[in-house]
Amino acid sequence: MVFNLFRPARPLSVLVAFVVALLLAVLFFSNNSALAQSAPTISQLVAAENRGQAPEIGKTQTVTKQLAAPSRDFRQARQVRVPIDWAAAQKATAAYQRAGRMPKAALAQTSMNEIAMPIIIPEKMPTNGQVFGKDYYYHAISRHDGYSVSVHGTCVLSEIRSSGDQKAASEGMQIFQTEDGMAASFSLFGAAYSVMMVCDNPAGDSRCKSPAFMKKLVDGMVVQIGAGK
Repeated sequence: MVFNLFRPARPLSVLVAFVVALLLAVLFFSNNSALAQSAPTISQLVAAENRGQAPEIGKTQTVTKQLAAPSRDFRQARQVRVPIDWAAAQKATAAYQRAGRMPKAALAQTSMNEIAMPIIIPEKMPTNGQVFGKDYYYHAISRHDGYSVSVHGTCVLSEIRSSGDQKAASEGMQIFQTEDGMAASFSLFGAAYSVMMVCDNPAGDSRCKSPAFMKKLVDGMVVQIGAGK
């Protein structure tokens, strides 16, 4: 007697298996889509950051000595290297990495090794883009269709408040028009950043007069940790 070890699948079983597979595929791609959207934008990071109390003078590092004593009517600012919130910067970088939002162009590792601060650069950094800097500052430049973008960051600021002053008023991200395009400035992780958009045709290109486009440009950037930390 010969036994058939394989029974033909019933149409209903095939249908159930197909529906289950389809649901799993939808769930997989939905999760991936949600993951890709899980990283915060730069403007969201700026809006959520708690700047807290002014740092104690002893916790900053003076970069240059005051050349003259301040007068009664004028308190001279001094250049100080402010502490970086590395925990927040690393958390943001990890969120971008999990979401797959990494710079598409390879960055020169020699330059990254010199920079000891969080680096904000375009996610879609073109191959002609450059990042350079050292220790407490960096500069990134990139060329796009009809305009160029430069990003400057530094953690050396002018100290104009005394330790113990009230919490600084948070103005968030400032976006404004320039002669050649648009610009944005903001503070994040304790550092200061500025983004400049210089247009080929400032008068004829509507993007060069659009705060919404400038905000979108900044939010298309990601956070990377300089290897010089």
